[in-house]
Order: sequence, then C-alpha cells, then structure tokens
Amino acid sequence: MFQRAGYSLVSLQRKNVPFINNWLATFIFNLAVMAFNEKLADRVREIIAAKHKNVAEKKMFGGLCFMVNDKMCVGVESNRMMVRFDPARTNELMEKEGCRPMDFTSKVMKGFAFVDVDVLNTKKKLEFWVNLALEYNRFAKASKKKKK
Repeated sequence: MFQRAGYSLVSLQRKNVPFINNWLATFIFNLAVMAFNEKLADRVREIIAAKHKNVAEKKMFGGLCFMVNDKMCVGVESNRMMVRFDPARTNELMEKEGCRPMDFTSKVMKGFAFVDVDVLNTKKKLEFWVNLALEYNRFAKASKKKKK
C-alpha cells in the first residue's frame, strides 16, 4: 500500500499500533513523512486558544493535530490543513477554493477535508476554516478511549 521511511500502513497495523480506525491510521502515516508547517500551526493555535481552553496538540509522526475537547478538530501538514466539519455541509464546502475531500484510503471521509495552505493566506480565510471545525466540534463524536 504505502511504503515510506521503511514502514507501511500494514506493517504498523501488524505491530498493533493503536489507531482509532484505518483512515486515521493513514492520516497519521502521511503526516509521518513530512514536517508540518509551523507557521500555519502557530496561526491555528492562536485562533483556537482565543476560544477554547481544553485544547491538546498531538505531534503525530512529524505532523500536528489539534484536539479540542478530546476530539480531532484540525490537522496541519506541510502543504495542507485537515478540517473536520458537519458532513451536511460537504457539497457547499467542496466548492470553496483549495478544498478537496479527504480520501486517504480511496474512500472519501465524510465530514473531513483538506485545504491547501496556499489559500489560507489571510487571517480571515484561515479563521473561516478553523471556526468551521470548532463549531462542529461541539457535536462531533469523540473517539473511543482504550481501556487500560
């Protein structure tokens, strides 16, 4: 499937690396092969911090995911940002410049999209996407926590 840095998604799964599900595993794996855009991460952090206290940043193999209220909200890679939103808004949002469906495993993930970093060149544009993810975060399901 994927072969980067000597690992494949299948080999990581065989080693019982605890992933929420296959698409998240692929998202994390793709973050592993590239450094995240630190300038974009700083801009996202500033917007989220102004509105939420329960925020965690998780470095995932070279990328950065912002978890709000223990739920995946926004992810930053080197040349794109992952945004979680209300799946009912998919058609409307896919028409926006630089937005495309998140489709790691050749299956489009409902309620997730990639936004190219080139279109996030103003605070207003970045705030639109981050606020969209924050609004949906209130209703989004949290991943199941593993019992220890």
